[in-house]
Amino acid sequence: MDATASQTVGPFFRIGLSWLNGTGTGSATVRGRVIDGLGQPVPDAVLEIWQPGGGFCRVPTDKDGAFCFATSRGTLTVLIFMRGLLRHLMTRIYFPGESDAALGLVPADRRHTLLAREIDGEFVWNVVLQGDDETVFFDF
Repeated sequence: MDATASQTVGPFFRIGLSWLNGTGTGSATVRGRVIDGLGQPVPDAVLEIWQPGGGFCRVPTDKDGAFCFATSRGTLTVLIFMRGLLRHLMTRIYFPGESDAALGLVPADRRHTLLAREIDGEFVWNVVLQGDDETVFFDF
């Protein structure tokens, strides 16, 4: 088999995969933004959220890099697809008071990047792609 050139992911999600987009289900609302290394919003990313018990939703970012979805509480696995990536990124969201073995492997000074903060009855969690407070991404 011959090797083929790498192809970056996106920004084609709104064209072919928009039928998969949804807002999720559950009583907890999570809001946030995807921000690049220069602090600028990423307007064409897609987050794929794997929820406790096998739930799934996919949400795109808007022109300000913002996203919002509903979920059940419990550790969430998040895949991030966006332009310029050869492979998607994988991270996790933990709600206050939650922990597991994977979080225990993250250096203590970086764990805050995986923790959703409760503000006015909603949870806020941002994806920072590079720089100060870069979100922890996991190899798979």
